[in-house]
Amino acid sequence: MTKSKGNNKPNDLPRASSSSLKPNEIHRRINFLHHAAQLMFSQSENRADGLSKLGCLFIKQMKDICLMENIKVDKEVGRTLCKKCQCVFVANANLQNNQPVRISNCRTRWIVFRLNRKRQLVRTCLNCGSMKRFACNRNYLSRNERMQTAETTTTVVPDEPPTEISAE
Repeated sequence: MTKSKGNNKPNDLPRASSSSLKPNEIHRRINFLHHAAQLMFSQSENRADGLSKLGCLFIKQMKDICLMENIKVDKEVGRTLCKKCQCVFVANANLQNNQPVRISNCRTRWIVFRLNRKRQLVRTCLNCGSMKRFACNRNYLSRNERMQTAETTTTVVPDEPPTEISAE
C-alpha cells in the first residue's frame, strides 16, 4: 500500500459528486455556506483570528461549488463579498450627510461608505483597500418604468366633438 503524497489541506476535503446532489440541495448548501460565513465574520475580532479564516474558507467552498455546478452567484450575495480578499461585509449603519460612514464589525472595521463628487457610492474594504463604485442617480428609471411613462405620455385622450356656436 502506498502513501498519498499530498498533505491534508482544507481544500482536499471529500466533496459530493454533482450527480448525487439535486439542484435545490446545491442552492441550499450555497445559502448555508454564505450565512455561516456572515456569522463567522460578524463574531470575529480581527482579520487574523480563526473565525474570519473559517469564514474565508466557507466563501471559498461556496465559490468552488458554484464553479463546479456552473451556478451564478446571486447579485445580493455577490455584493456582500469583497472580490479581492474574500471577506464578507458586515453592515450596520446608513449613509448620512455625505460623510464617510465606518461600518463596524463588533470591534473592527471592515468597510467604509462615502459619496464622491460624481455622486457615486464608494465602498472601500478596509482589509485589502479594494474599492467598488455604485452610481447614485436619483432620476434613474428602469426600462419598465420608462416604457410606462412613454405609454402614458403618448396615449391620446379623445377630444370632445366640436360644438357649434350659433349666432343669435
